[in-house]
This record gives sequence, structure tokens and C-alpha cells, in this order.
Amino acid sequence: MDNSFRLPLGLPDLVKAHIASFYWSPQPPELMRDIRDYVSSLEVVTNIYRVRCGDEYKDAEHDWLINDIQGFLNEDLATMYGYTNNFYKLWEKYLKENIWGWNSVVSKLMKTAWRPPVPPPNGPYRYTIPPFTRSYIDAYLTCFEKISAKIEGRIFWAVMSPEMRTLFIATQE
Repeated sequence: MDNSFRLPLGLPDLVKAHIASFYWSPQPPELMRDIRDYVSSLEVVTNIYRVRCGDEYKDAEHDWLINDIQGFLNEDLATMYGYTNNFYKLWEKYLKENIWGWNSVVSKLMKTAWRPPVPPPNGPYRYTIPPFTRSYIDAYLTCFEKISAKIEGRIFWAVMSPEMRTLFIATQE
């Protein structure tokens, strides 16, 4: 039996070439490095938290991990005071116009989670991110409240660069 990839019959040649390019094109080396780092560093950090929580707080390591990642990404500013510019910049690449093949399920969640732009809090912190973008990202992050801490932690871990992951692990050891 031949296990090679086969395209459905009746597709136009242009569509076939486009689909086939995803299977037969090598991925950029930076992406492959990031994927390898994601897998290995996630295992390291999960083990650190598993040991830290011990048997007394079994299964709570993911809750602690996501809490610490959010604090780290938000420059140790409590998220109840809002997110920092750098935190928002991490998520800008996930704006709808930057995502190929936007998922309709996510789109429906976003419609229920989206709120009008909120003015910046009074105080010394000033945003450089436009209000609509901030509110859109806030709505995107609100969707994560519906998933488990384990999956949320994996999403936040994926947003981080390999350098950020290494720095985070160094602060935890």
C-alpha cells in the first residue's frame, strides 16, 4: 500500500499546487528551532513546577505556572492593573488580520468577549498601543478563561521567544 500524500480528485491545478506547497516545502530554520525549544523548555519548566508543588498540590502546577508566566510577561505588574505595552506587543501578531485561515469558532468567541476600548488607567503608566488594539487583545485573552490552565500555559509558552523562555526558566531555578 502506498502511504504517499494524495490530493483529492477534481481540484484545479493551482489549488493542488498551493496545498502541496505546505507538505513539500521545508520550514524555515528559525521556526524549527523555536518548535524544538518549545518542546524541550516546556518539559523543563513543567518539571520545575511539578517538583515545587509536590504531592500536596498535585495538578496545581499548571495554575502556578500560568500565573507566573503572566506576571513575567507583564513585567511583574499585577494584571489587575492592566497589561503593559510589551505584553500587548507579544499578542499583536495574533490579531485577526495577521492570522491566515482565521478560525470561525474563535471569531464567535471574540464577538461575545469583545468590549469597547477602555481608557488608560489614571497614573504614571501610559499606553502606546491603540485603544482598539488593546481591547481586541483583551477580548482574545478573555477567551482563554474557558480553557484549562494546562492548555492556557502552553499557549502563553508558545507566544514567548526561545530567549524569553530561557530567561523565565533561569528566574525559576
